[in-house]
Amino acid sequence: MSLSNDDNDLKSNKFLVEHEIGIIRASISELRFFEGREIDTSIVERLAVVFSVDRCRRYDPDHYIPAVVNHTDLRKLLTASNLSQRELLRPMKDGSPCLVKTHKSQTLLCMYRGHRTQAALRFLPKGQRWWTIRLFLVNDNGKQILLRDCKADGNQR
Repeated sequence: MSLSNDDNDLKSNKFLVEHEIGIIRASISELRFFEGREIDTSIVERLAVVFSVDRCRRYDPDHYIPAVVNHTDLRKLLTASNLSQRELLRPMKDGSPCLVKTHKSQTLLCMYRGHRTQAALRFLPKGQRWWTIRLFLVNDNGKQILLRDCKADGNQR
C-alpha cells in the first residue's frame, strides 16, 4: 500500500499550472463557493478574531482563493472589467492584482475558503470587501476535474 499520492498530486499541479490565467482581486459578493462543506459559524467567528489580531492577509499567496471560469465567462469578466486577458497576469502600478467586476449576475466559482470570506465580511469595512483570487481557465470537463479533486481532498477552509 502506497502512503504517497505523488503521481496524482503531480498531475493536479500540472493541470493547475497549465490553466492558471492570473491573479486578480474580486468583490466577495461576486464569489460563489462549491457546495462541498457547510459554513460553520464557529470557524467564521474564530477567523474573524484572527483577522482582528493578525489582519486578513489577502495578499498572502497561501490565502488566495482558487476560482475557475470557462471561455464564455472569461470574456464576460474581461468586458465588464474593461481589461484584456494579458492584464490579468500583470500587477497594477501599485503592485496589487487588478480588481475585476463580474458581468451582471455572473459569479466566480471558487473551490474553497468560504469560511475565510465570511469572516472577512464581518471584519472588512464596506468598499474593502474583496479577496485575492487565483483564476483558472477551464472547459466544463476541466471544471469537473477541479471540483472533484477539491471535494476529494477536503481542502475547503
